[in-house]
Amino acid sequence: MGQSGQAVSIIGGPLAAVLSTPLRLVTTNVYGMAATAVGVYCASRYAADIGMRKDVMKIPVEDLTQRLATGLVQVVESQILTATVPEPHLLATR
Repeated sequence: MGQSGQAVSIIGGPLAAVLSTPLRLVTTNVYGMAATAVGVYCASRYAADIGMRKDVMKIPVEDLTQRLATGLVQVVESQILTATVPEPHLLATR
């Protein structure tokens, strides 16, 4: 199933410290910085890839609408809290 952010951070903190020391030597010039940025981007894309994740299921596009209509697949909305915009009459003006 999903992973706890706290459990991952226990491993991620020391791992980042170990990996950051050699990266300091690589990022001393522009080419090293570019190579590091590309490497980090590729690693994050690989980690987020549907084929690598165990908590998702890959569904062919042709079957998606049929499965949504029959209820075999449910849309799960993220629980990201959006910032509320205050009412204009409640804003203090100077």
